[in-house]
Amino acid sequence: MDEAGDPSADDPGVVVSGHGSGAPSYAFGPFELSAARQLLTLNGQPVRLGSRAIMILSALLQRPGELVSKNDLLASAWPDTHVEEGNLRVHIAALRRALGDSSELPKYILNVAGRGYKFVGPVSREMSGPAPLEGFTPAIRDNLPAQVANVIGRADVLDVLVTLLEQSREVTIAGPGGIGKTTVAVALAHRLKHQFRSGAYFIDLAAVSSADNLPFAVASALRIAIDTERPAQSLVAHLTRDEALLVFDNCEHVIDTAAHVTEAILRGCPGIRIVATSHEPLRMEGERVFRLAPFELPPGADGLPLREALLLPAVELFVSHMLANDDALTIGDADVPFIVEICRRLDGLPLAIEIAASRVGTFGIAELAARLDDRFGILTGGRRTAATRHQTLSNMLDWSHDNLGERDRVVLRRLSVFAGEFSIDAAALVAGDERVNQSSATDAVMSLARKSLLMQGARDGASSFRMLDSTRIYAQDKLAQAGEVKRVRELHVHYLCDVLRRAETAWNTTPVPDWTDTYKRYIDDIRTALSWSFGSDGDAAGGIVLTGLSLPLAMQLGLHDEFRERMFLAIEHAGRLPKPLVVPELRLHIARNAFTYNVGQTVDVAFARAVELAEMTGKDRHRLEPLVQISSTHISLAQFETAAVVGARALELAYRSGDEYAVLSASRVQAQAAHYVGQHGRAMELANAVLRHPVRNIPYTYGFVHTDRRISMRWVLMRSLWMSGRADEARRVAEEGIVIAPDAGPVALAQLLGMAAIPVYLWCGDYGRARELTTMLLEHSERYSFKYWAQWGKLFDDVIAWHTAGRPIPPATGDLQVQTLSSIVGLAAPLPTTINLADWSAPELLRLRGERDSSEADLTDALQLARQHGARAWELRCAMSLGRLWASRRRRMEAVDLLSGTLEQLPEGHGTADPIAARALLAELA
Repeated sequence: MDEAGDPSADDPGVVVSGHGSGAPSYAFGPFELSAARQLLTLNGQPVRLGSRAIMILSALLQRPGELVSKNDLLASAWPDTHVEEGNLRVHIAALRRALGDSSELPKYILNVAGRGYKFVGPVSREMSGPAPLEGFTPAIRDNLPAQVANVIGRADVLDVLVTLLEQSREVTIAGPGGIGKTTVAVALAHRLKHQFRSGAYFIDLAAVSSADNLPFAVASALRIAIDTERPAQSLVAHLTRDEALLVFDNCEHVIDTAAHVTEAILRGCPGIRIVATSHEPLRMEGERVFRLAPFELPPGADGLPLREALLLPAVELFVSHMLANDDALTIGDADVPFIVEICRRLDGLPLAIEIAASRVGTFGIAELAARLDDRFGILTGGRRTAATRHQTLSNMLDWSHDNLGERDRVVLRRLSVFAGEFSIDAAALVAGDERVNQSSATDAVMSLARKSLLMQGARDGASSFRMLDSTRIYAQDKLAQAGEVKRVRELHVHYLCDVLRRAETAWNTTPVPDWTDTYKRYIDDIRTALSWSFGSDGDAAGGIVLTGLSLPLAMQLGLHDEFRERMFLAIEHAGRLPKPLVVPELRLHIARNAFTYNVGQTVDVAFARAVELAEMTGKDRHRLEPLVQISSTHISLAQFETAAVVGARALELAYRSGDEYAVLSASRVQAQAAHYVGQHGRAMELANAVLRHPVRNIPYTYGFVHTDRRISMRWVLMRSLWMSGRADEARRVAEEGIVIAPDAGPVALAQLLGMAAIPVYLWCGDYGRARELTTMLLEHSERYSFKYWAQWGKLFDDVIAWHTAGRPIPPATGDLQVQTLSSIVGLAAPLPTTINLADWSAPELLRLRGERDSSEADLTDALQLARQHGARAWELRCAMSLGRLWASRRRRMEAVDLLSGTLEQLPEGHGTADPIAARALLAELA
C-alpha cells in the first residue's frame, strides 16, 4: 500500500484493522459508517440519513483531524452539480442532529469559521473486502436533468415507486401543481437508469403546444425521427427493441394523447417502462397510480426547537432554500412557529414553500407569515376538489409576482417566450428595451433566479436558466395582458435567427457532432417560434427567415419529415408576401430538394421559382445554387447526361464568381454527375480536389448540399475506383467512410451504404460484408424514417437472399435501382427496356443484352464503350462474355488473347469475384 495516500499512515488518531482492498468502514463512539453500503448505524441500528450527508460524513472521516474545505465537501457530495453553499450547511446540520452533536460543544464535527469543517473524534477504520458489484453497469445514455440538490423528504416515496415500477411497466405520479412530481420522477430515473440497457430519458411535455406534437417531442428527446403521417405507430416501431425508462413529465394538458401514446408504447415495446407525471391519472390499461402527498406538519410542530423541527421535510426544505438564497441569514428557535405556519398555510406544497423561502431576505420570516393572511383564503393548495394546477399556481404566483419590482415583473413575463433553457445574454436581448436596458435585464434575471422564479443551471461553463412550466404559463398570461406578445415574440424569432446565423459561420470550422451538440438545444424554441410565426397573429416574414435558417439543424437532427412540413408552410407564406424576401425564399426552394429527395419531385416545379429568385439577386454565387440542386435532382432521376450539362454550367458560374466555396459546391455535384456519365477519371479528379480543401464543411448556403463532403466524395471515389479496376482501393475507401459517416449526420451513413459501399461489396462478390452493411442500412433507415434508403436496403436484402437461398428477386423501382440491380445479378432480373449509351451502366447493360441475345455486335460495342469510360471492371466482364461467345464459334485463341490481355491490364482486385471467374475461364479455354 502507498502510505502517501493513506490518511491513517501519519495520524495516530486513526486505528486500521482488517484486510482486503475494498471500501473501508469507520467506527467512532457508538456509530459505524460503511462506505461500501453507504449506511450509518448507531449501536447496530440504521440511522436515517440522506445520501448527501453520508457523502459529507465519509469525506470528513477519510481525513480525521484535518480541515476539509467547504469546496472539497461540496465536491464530494455534489460531484457533477453546482449547488449553493447553504445546502452544505443544511446537511451538516442534519449530520449533527443524527450524531447528537452540537456546534457549541462539538464531539465530532467542528466548524472552522469561513474555511470548512474537521472531524475531531477518535476514529478506527476497518478495511472490508471489495464491495459487491451487484447492480453495477457501465455508464449508460440518458438526458436526465441534473439533480440540483438532495430530494428532501421523499426517500420513502422513492422506495415505494421502485417497488411499483417492478410490479407494473407504467407508474403515474399524480398530484397537484407544485407538489414535486417532476423532482421525484427525475430522482427515481437517476436511481434506476443503470437497470436499463438503453438508458433513461426525460421528456418534458410542457413545451408541447398541441397534442398532435406529443410523439415528436418524445422522438426529439430520444434523438430519433418519426413519420409525420403515423407518428405514434412510427415511434412504437423505433422503440420495439429498446430497454429504457421514459419519464413523461407534465402530461395534464395533453392527457388523452399521452394516455394513447403511453399505451401504444407499452403494448408494442416490451422493454420500455414509463413514469408519467400528471395532475390526474392517465386512466389507461395497466397503470399504477401513486398520489404524491404534500409534506405533513404534525400538531404541535410549531412548539418544537429548531433542531427537531428540521427533521420535518417541509421545514428542512424551507430552511434549505432560504439559506441557498441568502446564506447570511440567521435562524433560531423563535422562528420555528412562523416557518411551520408558512408551510402549513401552503399545504406543504414544495414549490410554494421554495418560492416563499426565497422572499425571506426581503420581508423576514415573521412578516412573510403575516402577508399570507390576505392571500391564502383563495389558495386551496392543490386539493382535488379545488382548482386546476394553473389556477392554483396562478394564485401562488400572484402572491410572488405582486412582491416583485416593476422591472422584474416586466422581465419575467417577457422571458416566458422561451420554451427551454436560455443564457443570460439571450434573456437580455429578448427582455430588454427602452424601459429595461440590457444591463438592467441581466440584473433582473439574476434577481428572478434568486427568487426561484427561474431555475438556474450551467452549460459549457456558463449559467443557464429555465422557467418552470407553471411559471411560464402564468407569465405568458401576464405577457398577453400587457399587450406585449407580438413584440416579444418577434424579438424571440430574431434572437433565434441570430443564433442560427452564428451556427452557419461555425459550420465551416466545427466537426459535425460538436456543431449538432451545440445547437440542438434550440430546437424546441425554434418549434415554438415557428408555430407562433405562422399563426393568426404571428410574423410570417420572420418565420420564413427562421425556417430557412433552421433547416440545416433539422437535417442534422434527422427531423426530415417534421421540418419538410414546416418548410412547405414557409414556402406557402412566402408566396403571399407583397414583396418577396429574395434570399430567404431562395434558401427554402433550394433546401426543398434535400427534404424531398427521391419522393417524386419534378425539376420544373421544384426549381422554376428558385431560378427566378436567383436571377433577382444578380449574383453568380446565387445563380449556381439552383443549378447545383437541379443537377442533383437529375442524378436522382437517372437523367445523368442532363445532370452533367447542368453541373458543368454551375461549375462555370462558380469559377466566374471567384468564390472558393462556390467552386467546392459545384465541384462536388459535378464529380457525381461525371461518374454517372462514365467519366470516372474526371469524377475522381474532382472528388479528390473537394476532399483536399481545408474547410471542415461546405457552407449550407451554397446550394444546400447537406451530406458531408467526406462522405459524398468518398462514395464517388468508391464507385469510380471499382469501375477503374481498383477494387481493393475501393473497399479501403468504403471502410474509411463507414468509420467517418456516423459523425457526419444521419443522411451521410445512408448515402454511403446505399449509393456505394454495399454495391461495391456485391460487385466484388463479398456477400458476407454486404449482408452486414445491408442490415446496418435497414436499421439506420428505420431509426430515422428514411423511406427512400429503406427501399435500397430492401433491394440489397433481396439480392443477398437470391444469392444465398435462390429466392426470386422482386422488381426494382426507379431507373437507378434497375441499373444497379442488373449490374449485380445480371440476367436474373429484367433488363431496362432502353439503354442510354452516356450512362455509367451502359457497358454492362449492353453486355447483358448481348449475352441474352448472343449478339456479338452488342458485346463488341459494350467492350469499346467500357474502354472509352476507362471502366476496366466492365471491360473484364465484356471480355469474358465475348470470349465465351468466340469459343463457342471456334475462335478459342482470339478469346484467350482477349481475356489474358484484359486480365493483365487489371491493376488490382485480383482476389475479387470477376478476376477469379476470368482466370477460371481462361484455364478452361487454354
